[in-house]
Amino acid sequence: MMFDAVLFDNDGILIDTEQVYVRSCQEIVKEMFGLELTLELYQEWGYTKGIGTQGWLGEQGIENEKINEFRKVRNKRYEKLLLQFIEPMPGVQKLLRFLSQQKIPRAIVTATYRNHLELAHRQTGLLSFFQFAVTNEDIEKSKPAPDGYFLAAKKLGITPGKCLALEDSPRGVAAGKAAGMTVWAIPSGQTKELDFSLADKRFESLEEVLFKLQSTN
Repeated sequence: MMFDAVLFDNDGILIDTEQVYVRSCQEIVKEMFGLELTLELYQEWGYTKGIGTQGWLGEQGIENEKINEFRKVRNKRYEKLLLQFIEPMPGVQKLLRFLSQQKIPRAIVTATYRNHLELAHRQTGLLSFFQFAVTNEDIEKSKPAPDGYFLAAKKLGITPGKCLALEDSPRGVAAGKAAGMTVWAIPSGQTKELDFSLADKRFESLEEVLFKLQSTN
């Protein structure tokens, strides 16, 4: 195949957790501070600026102690919602089976925490398709920094330039490109209106990604 490894973002690529996470942030911001965190604000500070709701709260004059408390309460709400059934993204299982059959190494590179990753995948069975996952705790700087992708390539023993990264957000695309990888964007419902001009290609679904990889095999 044209790539020696394929690296997957988690939220919005493997599983549909984006709406759950946004809902958690919006609810706790409202309950704790009486502020309205719109989807547009969430997208700007999370997907584009890459510093998330905590960064936005800091700009609103919220003290660090309160922001840390927000993060703890938000995470508990998010974990509670993750216990509900989480659906794999359409086409992801077929894509993973194809890569497995072709013996192409696979890893997850995500900005989420490991316990959230494992919690969300309790019912999906998708983690068995991967050699390992690089999570937020494994690196110094998260996306859009390339640290996670560099670490994944190092652990696989594969040159970054021979890796394909699949991402659904501009900051994820920026991270993959900064690592020297080919990056294909598959925007989710939360990110489809954002700027993906840095991506090497843009697809509407993982089914399209599978077709492209099969055609180059």
